[in-house]
Amino acid sequence: MTVLFATHPACLDHLAGRHHPELLEEPPPGTLGPWDRAKLRLAESLRLLTHADGEHPAVARLHRLAGEFLRQSAQQAGDETARREAVEDFIDRRCAQAERDHRAQLAPWERTVLLADLGVRVARDDSSPEMARSLGVLIDVLRSFADVDTAQRLALLQHVAFQRHVTARPNDPASQRDLSVALEKLGGLAVDRGDLAGALRYANDAKTIRQHLAARNPADAVLQRDLFVSLERIGELALAHCNLDGALRNLAEANTIAERHAASDTTNSAWQYDLSLSLNKLGRLALSQGDLATAMRHFNKVKVIRESLVASTPTNKEWQRALAQAHCWVGTVHQRNGEFAKSEESFNNYKGIMDRLAASDPANATWQRDLSVSLNRLGDLAVAQGDLIGAIRHFTQDMAIAERLAASDPTNAKRQRDLWVSYWRLADHCERSSQPSLAKTWWKRAYDTLAGMKQRGWHVSPQDERFLERLRIKASGG
Repeated sequence: MTVLFATHPACLDHLAGRHHPELLEEPPPGTLGPWDRAKLRLAESLRLLTHADGEHPAVARLHRLAGEFLRQSAQQAGDETARREAVEDFIDRRCAQAERDHRAQLAPWERTVLLADLGVRVARDDSSPEMARSLGVLIDVLRSFADVDTAQRLALLQHVAFQRHVTARPNDPASQRDLSVALEKLGGLAVDRGDLAGALRYANDAKTIRQHLAARNPADAVLQRDLFVSLERIGELALAHCNLDGALRNLAEANTIAERHAASDTTNSAWQYDLSLSLNKLGRLALSQGDLATAMRHFNKVKVIRESLVASTPTNKEWQRALAQAHCWVGTVHQRNGEFAKSEESFNNYKGIMDRLAASDPANATWQRDLSVSLNRLGDLAVAQGDLIGAIRHFTQDMAIAERLAASDPTNAKRQRDLWVSYWRLADHCERSSQPSLAKTWWKRAYDTLAGMKQRGWHVSPQDERFLERLRIKASGG
């Protein structure tokens, strides 16, 4: 990316000249031409993104690169000082509006322009591994914005580039690792599109490469962890395919790697945390098979590890969140066992931690969403005990969080989905508690939200498509 913005600004000009030559017409002296203004708007979009949502650290990197692009562009201008001052003044004035504009006001300049330029560069035989790696930043950001189609195009370009590098340097471990990362990203995007079979193919291809690299470099912790990640992912995908044997085989192999590394250095918090992740997945697998005793054994180990991590570094809020999730899984097993009092205690521990974290940073959407999940768990537990009024109270609190998150970022498809699901849940339980009028209100809101996503052309999974028709019937009183 630094290469793109800092040393090749002419590439954007070349692309513009091919498709819109009128953009490159010489502007009157002392003014900015239309293409200059377009590039400024690109920088403005990226700058606004840094203000809009703290969940995406890669955005800050994009902004810095855009700034470098503009500085280089300014240095090439005839009147360097005037150009730089115009750039800085324009950005500063617009950024004053960032807090209220957020991403809802952004034109897709940062996507279309960057995609066009990166695509040309990576498709050329002289593109460097660094250039291809830079695509990963954009892929992650676009995926976090739920722009799956654009991210997919970038991921395919990245895969082609890394495949070319491996062909040119078949014995280079770095090139092979790059290719495995590209396959991993394609697999993640396949999951986003609901293509689990495709995701499994990509994940297996990545695993094959990583098994080879790990076998050749058994002392390399990075390569060992890469293999661990691939095994975990394949285990999850196998579970999604209801292939329980395949899930157990891959997750157990991943657990063996994690156990070995965690035992080799008990002070290494990263490996201890990875071990907890591995045990958590084995617990979930046992839970899906109805083996509640094994699930509880795994989840209790997870809780002990994470309690130790929190005790060692009480200021690490991500570990606090991880401990909260461990309480959630323990509570889930207790609920399945009919141990409602113990389940409620665990879910309240979950909610208590997330209450504190969410209160410490109200702008952290991830923590707010976790808090809503804890409320859902308590609501489901109330339903299991026949307490529909208590369930509706919890689901209403969850809905309030979902509405706040959706309103704070109207372009975020994941938050809109959370919102319609929240409406659905509330409508269903109002209907069960003989409140048909109120239920119809929530059915309609659920339908309007999901239908609005589809009308805007956002990705809607096949499963959600089926819900849309059911919601339409419910909303119309059927």
